[in-house]
Amino acid sequence: MAYAVASCRCGDDYRCIPPAEILPIQQDESLSFCIFPVSPNDASLVEISNFFTVFEAGSELNDDFVSYQPVSYGSTTWQSDPLTLALEGPFNRVRITAPIVAAFFLEGHTSFNVRGNAMLEFASSDRPNAYLPLMSLFDFKVDLNNDFGVGRVRHYLGRLRGILESLLGGFGIILEAIEKMGGLKEFLLFIIRIINLDEIFSVFTSIFSAFSSSGGANW
Repeated sequence: MAYAVASCRCGDDYRCIPPAEILPIQQDESLSFCIFPVSPNDASLVEISNFFTVFEAGSELNDDFVSYQPVSYGSTTWQSDPLTLALEGPFNRVRITAPIVAAFFLEGHTSFNVRGNAMLEFASSDRPNAYLPLMSLFDFKVDLNNDFGVGRVRHYLGRLRGILESLLGGFGIILEAIEKMGGLKEFLLFIIRIINLDEIFSVFTSIFSAFSSSGGANW
């Protein structure tokens, strides 16, 4: 007798939502979906006793891989993280409501994959081989309404990383110069010698005079 696990986006009543009525998920919204046993015969004979699920998008090769596991296998039944609800309901279904972590949006993804593996056991202990669990995979795709656009945030993050690398590189040059000059004191004396201190003092004096004559009204 063949058994498997199916999945679908579902509502509070644990019933599958028609595909035409499913909208992309906005940022700060949660994903609700159901998993349930199916069979060409009588699916009510089995129930889900344990499972895990993971949300994934991107690729490690493209440096945009995101993974979030809201539910994991437990010693006797599934274990949800503090932000996720996984509740049994009618029709031998389990409804999972989990947040969509911000990383999916920050990496510019417009969809992600939900996949998992569920353990099926016979609902009645008098079934033959009832102590042997059956395993079944499930997966489906979820669309995101990502206002940031693909790669826009990653573009700005890349620019920020470039700026930081430049600053760190400049800092390294300064340290190298300090070392070559024999220490911090000699380096500072060199900087003082090449800076026109009289000109800097004159600039600050002019600024202070302008501020004093205006009474600070325009500052």
